[in-house]
Amino acid sequence: MFNGYLAPGEIPIDENDTRESGTRRAHAGFVDAEVKKGHYSEEDRQRWIDAWSQPGSTTAGLNYYRANHRNAPFNDTHPASTIPHSWSAKEVTQGVRSLIIRVPTLVIWGMKDTAILVGHLSGLDKWVPNLSVRLYPDSDHWVMIDKYKEVAQDIRKFVEGKDFPKESVYRAATR
Repeated sequence: MFNGYLAPGEIPIDENDTRESGTRRAHAGFVDAEVKKGHYSEEDRQRWIDAWSQPGSTTAGLNYYRANHRNAPFNDTHPASTIPHSWSAKEVTQGVRSLIIRVPTLVIWGMKDTAILVGHLSGLDKWVPNLSVRLYPDSDHWVMIDKYKEVAQDIRKFVEGKDFPKESVYRAATR
């Protein structure tokens, strides 16, 4: 069931969700890899199959990304010409009292993420002065799965305010 909304150059995939297609997806890709690593159980895999078997589930998941109006920086993987619309800072911040986020904030980042690049961290501390950053040099977009114990410990330390080192976002982004 294709809804007709594609980014330029995007190839439609089979969005007909069935028990068979959900099972096929759960026995490949990241779910299968996480089951093999012991991070997910067979019961977890069954939950993925159940979710992916629901009519419209693939379309719904893809629509999240289709509606995500990505902003610069663009790169070779995502050139500006492939982005149909990008929210401007003015659109995003219209009507806010302050552009500064003052809530203590923890960013956990897998530096090998190819979807959200580490360059996005550069200058973040200008907008979030009470910022802590925990970098995982050997992890990617799925750092919370790959390093789940470490990530849980980092979050606990941060929430409890226990000796969580503040790292310069600028230094972290240029290492």
